[in-house]
Amino acid sequence: MAETVTGTAATNRYAVVTGANKGIGFEICRQLASNGITVVLTARDEKRGTEALEKLKGSGLTDLVVFHQLDVANPSSIASLADFVKTQFGKLDILVNNAGITGAVMNWDAFNASGAAATTSKTWNQINWNELMTQTYEWAPECLETNYYGAKRMIEAFLPLLQLSDSPRIVNVTSSMGKLKFIPSERVKGLLNDAETLTEDTIDELLNEFLQDFKENSLQTKGWPTFFSAYTVSKAAMNAYTRILAKKYPTFRINYVCPGYVKTNINNNTGRCSVEEGAEHPVRLALLPDDGPTGVFFVQKEVSSFVEYAVVTGANKGLGFEICRQLASNGITVVLTARDEKRGTESLEKLKGSGLSDLVVFHQLDVANPSSIASLADFVKTQFGKLDILVNNAGIVGAIIDWDAAAAGNIPSERVKGLLNDAETLTEDKIDELLNEFLEDFKENSLESKGAEHPVRLAMLPDDGPSGVFFVQKEVASFVG
Repeated sequence: MAETVTGTAATNRYAVVTGANKGIGFEICRQLASNGITVVLTARDEKRGTEALEKLKGSGLTDLVVFHQLDVANPSSIASLADFVKTQFGKLDILVNNAGITGAVMNWDAFNASGAAATTSKTWNQINWNELMTQTYEWAPECLETNYYGAKRMIEAFLPLLQLSDSPRIVNVTSSMGKLKFIPSERVKGLLNDAETLTEDTIDELLNEFLQDFKENSLQTKGWPTFFSAYTVSKAAMNAYTRILAKKYPTFRINYVCPGYVKTNINNNTGRCSVEEGAEHPVRLALLPDDGPTGVFFVQKEVSSFVEYAVVTGANKGLGFEICRQLASNGITVVLTARDEKRGTESLEKLKGSGLSDLVVFHQLDVANPSSIASLADFVKTQFGKLDILVNNAGIVGAIIDWDAAAAGNIPSERVKGLLNDAETLTEDKIDELLNEFLEDFKENSLESKGAEHPVRLAMLPDDGPSGVFFVQKEVASFVG
């Protein structure tokens, strides 16, 4: 049962928050009301919604918060809420799409024992999530209906009321898991990343394709995420749709935000942030000034990106080329640079066979030429608007080397050098094993791959990782011997 509120639409501001009976949604309601906004707190369960409203009485905010039942997966429930808002307020100023489900069941005992709570978006793939959680195809459609289609229907239903506001705001609460690097398929990443040509129909087609592949148990072979699959795909779709919407309605401020790893029931309260800290980020976007950003992805209060961008110098061959390949394999858009344009474009062609050409572009660069550097910087600014990763790999030796004389010191592996140098324990069998290992690595074309993995690891460090440190391969070393 909805409550009735009286007010003057011309002076008051009105907000709707979905999934608001607990956790981040509840706190968003509290913080918005604390800023003088009249808020419609919604929940699927009417009893839980009215109980949430009772909790706000102690904060002295009940005059600014009302409850209305809402199931975002039910179009008639959305229509009922829209009618209520139209009748009571005549407009809507703020819509916060917060409702969401995971589409999976986590074994929290195994989760806590694994140390997974300490992971970040950059180390997410290092956890064997399939040992910690269960997901089935039957849960996937509901996850997409709630997380993507539910939010989309809410926006479509409330657009006429938002257009009556003099400062319309839409905030979509999303997740860093919706970043494209968590979707293995280069084709899907390419489609969702193409802001110029992406349409809602394309998103629908991809979601239908995902469900069909899930049903046929072919997620891995078709390049979909294999853990939290529906959740990841639904958030990626939501992120892409937000960008479409922001372009379509330039007078709105429409943004999407990951509130961080917040302690809520959805993660068994294993998060690192309080609900108060998590909610302040969507609230800040809901209260943006008219000249604030739109179509922007925030991770907490920092501007992030649906994708990340990298520049690698000296990248037409060898280590630089492999760094480009590994970064692109992690969903990062890479600018492969080379001094020689012909060799650079030939390198780009080589990547087509890896299915990575959509994530790698070429730009000519001579690092010894300031105007060439300026041209590249202008290109990156125009095309991407920012840069996340810069790998300075280009270099020359400045000498002619006698390779025969240098051969003894030309093995990068400290382990191999150590074994070959240990005269006391070295055996012929050990030499044979090392030579077989070398041939196998050479056969698998992994000599450069193993060298590139170290700069790539540093390029993808978490925000609290080391800085100003010298590494030899993966080991911390000293600047002086």
